[in-house]
Amino acid sequence: MHILIAAIGLLGAAAFWWYRLKIMNDAAREVADVVGRVQGNIRRKKLRKQAALSPLTAIDDPVVAAATLITAIVSEHGPVLPQREADIRSVISDRGQKADR
Repeated sequence: MHILIAAIGLLGAAAFWWYRLKIMNDAAREVADVVGRVQGNIRRKKLRKQAALSPLTAIDDPVVAAATLITAIVSEHGPVLPQREADIRSVISDRGQKADR
Protein backbone atom coordinates (compact mmCIF):
# COMPACT_ATOMS: atom_id res chain seq x y z
CA MET A 1 0.00 0.00 0.00
CA HIS A 2 2.82 2.39 0.83
CA ILE A 3 4.32 1.81 -2.67
CA LEU A 4 1.00 2.80 -4.25
CA ILE A 5 0.84 5.99 -2.15
CA ALA A 6 4.45 6.84 -3.12
CA ALA A 7 3.69 6.27 -6.82
CA ILE A 8 0.58 8.47 -6.63
CA GLY A 9 2.65 11.13 -4.80
CA LEU A 10 5.34 11.02 -7.52
CA LEU A 11 2.72 11.29 -10.27
CA GLY A 12 1.09 14.21 -8.45
CA ALA A 13 4.44 15.99 -8.05
CA ALA A 14 5.29 15.40 -11.72
CA ALA A 15 1.89 16.73 -12.79
CA PHE A 16 2.31 19.81 -10.56
CA TRP A 17 5.76 20.68 -11.98
CA TRP A 18 4.65 19.97 -15.55
CA TYR A 19 1.77 22.44 -15.08
CA ARG A 20 4.11 25.05 -13.53
CA LEU A 21 6.60 24.73 -16.44
CA LYS A 22 3.75 25.02 -18.94
CA ILE A 23 2.52 28.23 -17.31
CA MET A 24 6.06 29.68 -17.22
CA ASN A 25 6.53 28.78 -20.90
CA ASP A 26 3.29 30.58 -21.82
CA ALA A 27 4.37 33.65 -19.83
CA ALA A 28 7.76 33.68 -21.56
CA ARG A 29 6.03 33.49 -24.97
CA GLU A 30 3.80 36.43 -24.07
CA VAL A 31 6.80 38.50 -22.97
CA ALA A 32 8.66 37.67 -26.18
CA ASP A 33 5.56 38.60 -28.20
CA VAL A 34 5.25 41.96 -26.46
CA VAL A 35 8.96 42.67 -26.95
CA GLY A 36 8.63 41.81 -30.65
CA ARG A 37 5.64 44.15 -31.04
CA VAL A 38 7.48 46.98 -29.29
CA GLN A 39 10.54 46.49 -31.52
CA GLY A 40 8.28 46.47 -34.59
CA ASN A 41 6.59 49.68 -33.48
CA ILE A 42 9.97 51.34 -32.95
CA ARG A 43 11.16 50.18 -36.39
CA ARG A 44 7.96 51.43 -38.08
CA LYS A 45 8.21 54.78 -36.31
CA LYS A 46 11.81 55.15 -37.48
CA LEU A 47 10.82 54.35 -41.08
CA ARG A 48 7.91 56.83 -40.93
CA LYS A 49 10.26 59.49 -39.63
CA GLN A 50 12.75 58.83 -42.45
CA ALA A 51 9.96 58.93 -45.03
CA ALA A 52 8.71 62.24 -43.64
CA LEU A 53 12.19 63.73 -43.99
CA SER A 54 12.47 62.62 -47.61
CA PRO A 55 12.50 65.57 -50.00
CA LEU A 56 10.40 63.66 -52.52
CA THR A 57 7.40 63.60 -50.20
CA ALA A 58 7.10 67.38 -50.53
CA ILE A 59 6.99 67.28 -54.35
CA ASP A 60 3.54 67.06 -55.92
CA ASP A 61 4.49 67.29 -59.59
CA PRO A 62 5.82 63.99 -61.06
CA VAL A 63 7.97 65.85 -63.60
CA VAL A 64 9.72 67.77 -60.83
CA ALA A 65 10.18 64.53 -58.88
CA ALA A 66 11.68 62.85 -61.95
CA ALA A 67 14.01 65.80 -62.51
CA THR A 68 15.10 65.67 -58.88
CA LEU A 69 15.89 61.95 -59.12
CA ILE A 70 17.73 62.32 -62.42
CA THR A 71 19.81 65.18 -61.02
CA ALA A 72 20.60 63.14 -57.89
CA ILE A 73 21.71 60.16 -60.01
CA VAL A 74 23.84 62.35 -62.28
CA SER A 75 25.45 64.13 -59.33
CA GLU A 76 26.61 60.78 -57.92
CA HIS A 77 29.03 60.43 -60.84
CA GLY A 78 30.45 63.92 -60.41
CA PRO A 79 29.38 67.53 -60.31
CA VAL A 80 26.49 68.62 -62.50
CA LEU A 81 28.26 70.60 -65.18
CA PRO A 82 26.44 73.12 -67.39
CA GLN A 83 26.38 70.65 -70.31
CA ARG A 84 24.85 67.92 -68.15
CA GLU A 85 22.34 70.38 -66.75
CA ALA A 86 21.34 71.42 -70.27
CA ASP A 87 20.90 67.75 -71.24
CA ILE A 88 18.72 67.11 -68.18
CA ARG A 89 16.61 70.20 -68.93
CA SER A 90 16.09 69.12 -72.55
CA VAL A 91 15.05 65.59 -71.55
CA ILE A 92 12.67 66.85 -68.87
CA SER A 93 11.15 69.49 -71.16
CA ASP A 94 10.62 66.85 -73.87
CA ARG A 95 8.88 64.56 -71.36
CA GLY A 96 6.82 67.39 -69.91
CA GLN A 97 5.58 68.38 -73.37
CA LYS A 98 4.65 64.78 -74.22
CA ALA A 99 2.75 64.44 -70.94
CA ASP A 100 0.73 67.60 -71.71
CA ARG A 101 -0.57 66.19 -74.98
